[in-house]
Parts: sequence; structure tokens; C-alpha cells
Amino acid sequence: MFWLQPSGNDCKDKMASTLEDPQSIDNLTILDQEMDGAVAKWLHYLKLHKYQWFFNSLSYLEIEFIDEDNIDDFIAKVNKNSITRGAQKKICLSTKTLRDRSQKLNNLLLALDLEVTPNELCEFMSYMRDILHYPIPNKNCVVGDQLQQDIVLVMEKLLNQLLEKLGKIRSLAAQSLLGMSINKYLECTLLILGNQTFMEQQIDKTSMFAETLRCRVHRIPRNFN
Repeated sequence: MFWLQPSGNDCKDKMASTLEDPQSIDNLTILDQEMDGAVAKWLHYLKLHKYQWFFNSLSYLEIEFIDEDNIDDFIAKVNKNSITRGAQKKICLSTKTLRDRSQKLNNLLLALDLEVTPNELCEFMSYMRDILHYPIPNKNCVVGDQLQQDIVLVMEKLLNQLLEKLGKIRSLAAQSLLGMSINKYLECTLLILGNQTFMEQQIDKTSMFAETLRCRVHRIPRNFN
């Protein structure tokens, strides 16, 4: 259920209008949208930072909808340097992850209402830690903060899963699945706290999540060396 794929029809329609209408607001660049810093961090995380020049010439929406069928058109639009085929493939895989993010978060919200195994929980934590390195559109790109709301809600449900599992054990080892999930969760909270697109209330709530988890862990005999 978590990995259901979203429909691509809306994406294709939006992308077609962007390419056909040179006056479209989507033809603003990430520099105009003040997204270049967030995209730069993402590219460093992906080890694609040498192609910052390519992304700086596109809007956030254009970046989100890059795929194997249109990447050559975008490269031609920028008309500056070449991008290796290997890098193109990695870019397309990464933009697909960006494009699928909202749907996968929704799927994750549903999955976390059910019984989750330690393996699944660790997998979900890995996904969240990865996706929080991806740029979150600011007010110059989207209206509202639905994505941030979904992320914080996922974090709340993940915390509940962790607390439930902590209540069933007598000791905690760092290299156990639960121990690794806890470390990944705390890494996620740090990524949220360092992201300026989250509202103050969302930051405060995330801080509370982290403190609640730390307090619970401190009451359990553990080996985190």
C-alpha cells in the first residue's frame, strides 16, 4: 500500500503547458523563486551539484516534472553544457521521487494506522530521512503548506509507533531495528528543525516529538555505544 504509484496525467498536462507557454509563471527560475539554496543542498546530497547550472535555469515545477521523455528538451532549453547519460538517469530517478512524494506520504499515513512490523518501521524511517533532504517548495512556488502538514503528521504517527514498540521491550540495543529506527527518527527531526519552510508551530511540534522520544528512551536500559 505504501508504494502505490500516483497517476502521471496531471503531471504531463502541467508540464506540456509549461513548455508551450513561454510567458507561464512556471518559467520563473528557482533563483526568482528563492529556491536555489534548497535545490543546491539537495544536489549535494545526491552528488549532482556539478549540474547546479542546469537546475538554476528552471522553475521548481519544471524540475519536479523532469523525466526520461523530456529531459533532453530541458537541456536544449538551457542550452549551456552537456549532461552525461548516467547523470541524466540519476536526475530522472530523483525528480520522480520528488514528484511522487505527496502521494507516498499519503500512503504512509494510511499504513501507519495499521500494525507495522519493525522491518517496515525502519523502512519508513529510511524513506522519511531520505525525502527530507529533498527541496520543499516555498510560498513562491505553491499556495499553503500542505506538504509540511503531511510530513509533521507522518512524524506524529511514526512517534506513536515507536512509543508503542518501546512499551513492549525491556532493553534497547543501538543496532536493533528499533534502535536504528529511533536514530533515524531523531535525524528526521533535525532535518525538519533546520528547514525554513516549516511554520513555527510545526517546528515546535517536531521539537516536542523529539523530546518525548528521548525521554522515553532514557527510561529504558540501553546500549547505544
